[in-house]
Amino acid sequence: MLSKCGGVPLAILTMARLWKSRGDITEDSEIGDLEELFMQEMQLIYYNELPSWHLKQCFAYLSFIFPWGYSSVEENELARLWMAEGFLGAVHVDSNSSSSSCSPQPQPEDLAHNCIQELRRRSILRVYTNKRYNMTECYLDDELMSGLSRFVAGKDRFCMDDGNADVKETIPRVALTSKNFYVSNGTLSSLIENNKSLRTLQWDGQLSKFPNGVNLRFSACDAIFYAFKSLRVLKLRDLGIKILPVSIGELKSIRYLDLSRNNMKRLPSSIGKLKLLQTLILSHCLQLRELPNEVKYLVSLRHLEIDECLHLTYLPATLKKLTKLETLSNFVVSTLNNHKHILGFKELVNLNNLSGQLEISHLERLKFVDGHHDAAAYLKEKQHLKRLILNWNHDNDHEDNKRHDERSLEQLEPHPNLQQLHIVGYSGVKYSSWLSSLNNLVGLSLNNCSKCESLPLEQFPKLKYLHLRRLDSLKYVIDQDDRCSWLEPEHLQSLSITDCPNLMSWWKGNTHNKALLFGTIKEMEIKYCPKLNSLPLFPNLEDSLELEGSSVKPLLDTINYSGMASNSSSDWPLSRVKYLRIKNVEQHSLLPEDWLRNFVSLKYIRISERMSLIKGFKHLHSLSTMIIENCTLVDLSRDEWEGLQSLDDLILYQLAKLESLPKGIKHFTSLTYLHIESCPELKTLTEEIGHLKSLKTLCIIDCHKLASLPKGMINLKSLNWLLISSCPLLLPRCQRGTGDDWPKIKHIKDIQLVGASEAYDQ
Repeated sequence: MLSKCGGVPLAILTMARLWKSRGDITEDSEIGDLEELFMQEMQLIYYNELPSWHLKQCFAYLSFIFPWGYSSVEENELARLWMAEGFLGAVHVDSNSSSSSCSPQPQPEDLAHNCIQELRRRSILRVYTNKRYNMTECYLDDELMSGLSRFVAGKDRFCMDDGNADVKETIPRVALTSKNFYVSNGTLSSLIENNKSLRTLQWDGQLSKFPNGVNLRFSACDAIFYAFKSLRVLKLRDLGIKILPVSIGELKSIRYLDLSRNNMKRLPSSIGKLKLLQTLILSHCLQLRELPNEVKYLVSLRHLEIDECLHLTYLPATLKKLTKLETLSNFVVSTLNNHKHILGFKELVNLNNLSGQLEISHLERLKFVDGHHDAAAYLKEKQHLKRLILNWNHDNDHEDNKRHDERSLEQLEPHPNLQQLHIVGYSGVKYSSWLSSLNNLVGLSLNNCSKCESLPLEQFPKLKYLHLRRLDSLKYVIDQDDRCSWLEPEHLQSLSITDCPNLMSWWKGNTHNKALLFGTIKEMEIKYCPKLNSLPLFPNLEDSLELEGSSVKPLLDTINYSGMASNSSSDWPLSRVKYLRIKNVEQHSLLPEDWLRNFVSLKYIRISERMSLIKGFKHLHSLSTMIIENCTLVDLSRDEWEGLQSLDDLILYQLAKLESLPKGIKHFTSLTYLHIESCPELKTLTEEIGHLKSLKTLCIIDCHKLASLPKGMINLKSLNWLLISSCPLLLPRCQRGTGDDWPKIKHIKDIQLVGASEAYDQ
């Protein structure tokens, strides 16, 4: 961010001294002149130094993707938009490579990835990769880079809606809100009249914040398709479109089409005329039943996203002809897969360029005929797949499901390059023999596999992410002897176990009193596993710990671990944890009063239900957010608060016994947000609240016995927003000009009083 002095960025003021010494400006130069000269300097430093035309075009386009900064875009989406705009140019095989004849031809997506990495290296883009979900987000959150991108793009090249009705003819890219279209009758304003050569049109209903039930009418869609035949990118997301006009076939230049989150039941056959279409996004079109056979003519299609199309019953057999297809987010096994117009499962074999993620849903419909299937054919040749989701959706618990699912799983062997495997709704007991071939697997998720009794984890030496959910029959994660390497998983970084009601221990049998440890674990989530009493200890846990509806014993064992004995608190067990959430835990009384003293790096804590006595807050010097909710017996009167000088946010919710804020609140010198809700016995906020010099927001909701505000409120000079809701005794005292407490709060800029008071009821 650019720091400002009197509304002028300090960077500009600093550069102004240089410009003045060079004679570029005078004392009378306007701020606009300074800003333009500053951007010219930045263009020389950053933009002109970019090594290729591709990279310069991609950088300028960021002003359209990130109009005001502070937003993100998924790397794949950014790559596909650059590709649609033609910024990635022609793709050539590297002739300098000694093995060029054998090397795969570079793809536009590869060039886009290289551009993103180069912009990252030059500190233009910030890139965050979530390895667990195999997703990379790109950010442009620097005001300087955002401004430079807008500057080099030019005023007439990119347009984001700013409330102006007129759109100049020379502007090729427009993003709209409801201000541009008169939605009630579907007519278009100046856009159609003045801009026939539009290349990009983006309209997102979520961003426009339309009221419920407002739809983009058929006539409006028809007008768009006929008016803008030069479009290369069209986004019409979440606009309630029910019927897509056949005129969509007029968009002969379209490369990128996003119709996600609309209400169409089918697409017109004319969509087959879009011969240049590279990306088609239909995600979350919940009413979509089918795709037309004419998709076979989409010969340039590389990415088809149809995830969360819950009513999609089959895919057309003609889809098998799209051999350039790299993304097929969901493959639906049909109940009619023997019909000549429906894509049979075997025909998935042709799509060997698929990469990234593939979900195969409704595997319970899959039928095999003895002697008529090739066990290696279905998925094993898809070497570019990174994430595979296998989903069964049985509507009964028939005994035949077990045999059928085990047989079908055996036929779904993926390529050994697979990195993540998710199995959902599997009714089998044993797992397939091919699991041992997945030497590169780093993520495994099992969800709603009700008959699963053991896990073949020893076959995955590189596993980093393990998620287990609704495994009703699982009693032990490791059902083997003590020689199994997975008793102490060396590489595991993230563990989530949820709704496993019969899980008792990580291991079965005797560990000979040896303290087993998780090696490099960073995240742990244990929810609703009430019998789980034994886990490898996790003293080196780095990021987050969540316990809910489960035994507190694994936490207690880790706190008491003596293998890290040290005089330094930074070496205590759990001293690296930054996020802690404890809710409705079993055996909470086993925890010592000062059990929080180990969490010296904690930044966020949320404690709720059943926790009766909490001490040790004074050790949490790094804590920035604290939420305490529904702890009926919690005692906040103790002098435990002096260590919380870094606390920014405090939320107290449903504390039935709380009568007053603790006097120790005076130590919260950094507190900016205080929220108090549903505390029926609260009678006073304490005069110590006047010490909260940094407080900006105060919310008091549903506190029926709170009858007045303390005099110290007048000292809260930074407080600019006060909300009081459903506090019948307090509301009449805070009325503007007439309430007894009005003099204490009249300095606050924004005061909202909500809900009836006793005074009004009378």
